[in-house]
Amino acid sequence: MAETDRIPDQWPRLMCDQISARYLSMSVSKFRNLVGTGQIPKGVRVFDTTMVRWRRETLGAVIDGIGGIPMSNSADNVSSGDEWMAAI
Repeated sequence: MAETDRIPDQWPRLMCDQISARYLSMSVSKFRNLVGTGQIPKGVRVFDTTMVRWRRETLGAVIDGIGGIPMSNSADNVSSGDEWMAAI
């Protein structure tokens, strides 16, 4: 199993794009696309290097709908015939 295939017991405070994508349950290419379009904030360079990481708190804000991704799939916006979406 690849390192990015597992779900860690505790997510790190700083995550690379692969772990960030996993945290948000999406592919790395989708994550990079959303960063490129500004729907997910850009990562930060760490330790004065070329390493780019995303803060867990920033990704949490994205999940909460604060970081630019509209929460259009919330239960309030689900048609009554979509039981699966209403359940989540």
